Amino acid sequence: MASRRFPDSGTRYVQRPNGDQATNGVITYYLDPACQNRAPVYVERGTDTPDPDDALLNSSTHLDGYGGQVDFRGPTDDTDVLYAIVDNGPIIRVAAAPEPRLRSLESAVESLLPGGNGEAATVADLASVTDEVATLAATVATIPGALPPVTYLDAYNNFFGGVPWVTGQGNTATTLSAPAAQGATTLTVTSATGLLNGVLLVTGAGTAAQQLLTITNVASNVLTVSPAVGTALANGATVAPVWTNSSHITWDSVGGSKAYGYWVANAKRADGSYVISGGPGQTVVWLGDSWTAEALTEFNAELDARLGATNVVNAGVPGNKLSQMIARFSTDVAPLNPDYVVLEYGVNDVYQGVTAATMAAELEAAVALCRSVGAAVVLPGVPPLSDYPAQSRDRNVELRGQTAGPDFPSVTAAGLADRLAPTPRNASSVRFGDGAQPLATGVNNTAVGSNAQALLTTGVNNTAIGKDTQAKITTTNYSTAIGQGTQFNATGGFNTGIGALSQFSLTSGVGNIGIGYGAQYSPATVTANASTTASYQTCIGYQAGQAGTAQDDRITTIGYQSVASGAASTAVGSQSSATVSGASAFGATAAATAGNTLALGYGATASHLGAVAIGRDSSGTSAVSAANNDFVLGTANHVVQVPGTLRLPAATTAKSSLRIPHGAAPTSPVDGDMWTTTAGLFVRINGVTRQVTVT
Repeated sequence: MASRRFPDSGTRYVQRPNGDQATNGVITYYLDPACQNRAPVYVERGTDTPDPDDALLNSSTHLDGYGGQVDFRGPTDDTDVLYAIVDNGPIIRVAAAPEPRLRSLESAVESLLPGGNGEAATVADLASVTDEVATLAATVATIPGALPPVTYLDAYNNFFGGVPWVTGQGNTATTLSAPAAQGATTLTVTSATGLLNGVLLVTGAGTAAQQLLTITNVASNVLTVSPAVGTALANGATVAPVWTNSSHITWDSVGGSKAYGYWVANAKRADGSYVISGGPGQTVVWLGDSWTAEALTEFNAELDARLGATNVVNAGVPGNKLSQMIARFSTDVAPLNPDYVVLEYGVNDVYQGVTAATMAAELEAAVALCRSVGAAVVLPGVPPLSDYPAQSRDRNVELRGQTAGPDFPSVTAAGLADRLAPTPRNASSVRFGDGAQPLATGVNNTAVGSNAQALLTTGVNNTAIGKDTQAKITTTNYSTAIGQGTQFNATGGFNTGIGALSQFSLTSGVGNIGIGYGAQYSPATVTANASTTASYQTCIGYQAGQAGTAQDDRITTIGYQSVASGAASTAVGSQSSATVSGASAFGATAAATAGNTLALGYGATASHLGAVAIGRDSSGTSAVSAANNDFVLGTANHVVQVPGTLRLPAATTAKSSLRIPHGAAPTSPVDGDMWTTTAGLFVRINGVTRQVTVT
């Protein structure tokens, strides 16, 4: 019968226990990891059918002159791994070379991906895809043995419960301050800070007692949860929220990553058998993006506890889409001859606007590649994303439907036709960069940069330059954004954003101008962006923008962390603030905090209705208004110089006077000083104090 060829490229060379490369010696092969049962191996003669007469004596080969293992044939095609001892040294795991037909599959997969290099698929591309998939499936079917199964675990519903991350939730574990019996629906915790309705909790993370509970109500430190507690919890038990942000599961030692890994590793079929059986000699390759690359390090212990001596390989690369995982399959997966491939993907595909049709076609290709090397496929599925709720839900529904049939992958043209509709586009729009404008249907749009205008649909005359610029823009018109992350959530029109994260969460507002890093996004480090729906704001400078959470139109802020709130307020100068409608502040740290006020000068404060405060003295004291309609020029220690003539209006029955200091005489008067006391009016002239007689 046919037999697999050994070794693969990863075990070609042999090292001795001291690290030196072995250049001679005898290698003896065994069937079991304990090296008790010799493996019948055969001379490599370039044929799939070994001759029993070619069996090697004592199941042994010799190293070649370079310390490498010579090619040979294993017992059967069902044998993917052998175990070897070199000159009584340590046990070495030797994997068979990948199925030769995989090479032909790789070229088929490459042509399968619509458009290639992230470009849009044409109608011709999509028409050819179904034929490629059918050819690919036919090739896979010729590989000996039954096709390995594909299991969809549905993280969207079965792990996360379809609840997206809750905005504003905490990410710190707490503990129970009272025990919770089996069947309880409330938990009393030491701190409920950041624990909100909809937050997913885990107790006993990564153990057989693991439970996932969703908060349905918070009253002080008492949480109502669903479902009811399945395993009693002791006082002091750890309770941890699962999410930390909108795109990644918690990477910590008590929460989500351990729970997620345990959930995948312990998944069972309807008959009670484990989806991943595991055990000595088996290999699980976890192929994915940053969820795999980072989180797998946290739940390795949980995998080891359940899977025993299973070889678990972390093949996660942050930022990867499914097409990128396929591109590295031949180097990161195939040489390992895995028994299982956990294919974790979808978050980056959703973020970068990969269409449902492309994701479906790429999944067919990825599953075919896994099966070509004899690996069963486990698909955790796309999680619910709070910033892309509709897209993540739709991708999950499509994925669940795609994997539901017994004949997955859907290898016929008819099976893929309904998922391979061409993406509408308009010839008048221009795009450069991976993932730029993948969904654009509007006209006269220009996108330059990875993921620029990724979700643009019907908008017209928009310009985006920079990675993730206007990434979630949908229907806006006549908007211009330059800089990474600029106008990330924009839907309003006629907006201009220049600078990284400028107008980051702007939504329906129109006619806004934001220039500078973080302008109209986190003004003066106020992280809750206040410029979501306001219009006609002009904000120029690092973290310049609106001070409060109300939506105020027509504000103007210019300068480092300058902020304004209240309609038509204006703040100009580093860290200046005008926080009431009609207020104006000019100068570094100047503050106008009451209606229709003016603060002019470094640190000047106008805090009463209609007041004007101007100036700051040499001692560091600023002008501060003391009453409504007050006009404060300088301070008590501030010399006000009037180089020209100070002219007062003629006296009227109302008021027109010049008020000079009255009371005690100054201790050190200088020429030109004038004051009054109960004794009369005095003036200092030529070093002499004279009393002025008024007749």
